[in-house]
Amino acid sequence: MPRYRELYRAGAYAPQAYQRELTARVRIAARRHGLPRAAPTGGHRLARPPAPPPAEQLTLL
Repeated sequence: MPRYRELYRAGAYAPQAYQRELTARVRIAARRHGLPRAAPTGGHRLARPPAPPPAEQLTLL
């Protein structure tokens, strides 16, 4: 916990230098494993699932 306290003592976010370091490490790992980069317009959102097909009225007999 000491490292956590050190990083987050000033608030909810880690210092920008640490954020940049983590970003670089994640980019390297993603490239190594063939993962695509996120879209520049908010790649954090998942694609909306397709709409379900219209309901079908079933007959009784």
